[in-house]
Amino acid sequence: MMKNNHKNQHHKGTSILPRQNKLPQAHFYFAKAKNGAQGGFLELIVIILVALILLRFLNIDINGFLAKGWVKEFIGYTKEMLILVWQDIVAIYRSIKGA
Repeated sequence: MMKNNHKNQHHKGTSILPRQNKLPQAHFYFAKAKNGAQGGFLELIVIILVALILLRFLNIDINGFLAKGWVKEFIGYTKEMLILVWQDIVAIYRSIKGA
């Protein structure tokens, strides 16, 4: 006759707690973007296009929003900061590549 030793048995996959060795979901997104260099850029373009189509469908005036003074200032500031960051990245890359 077989004994039932259910007290000490552990069944895999039956725990309601998350496994400790799983990485956060964001890690998989960024790992995927690293593998396909253009993947993240194309996804961004698709998201922007979907957002613009959705705004147009909801009759939200995008041109009126973009014509506001503070939006133009913010876009100019953002553009200048992105240029500075890109120049810093290129300088760091060149210094590492040259070393």
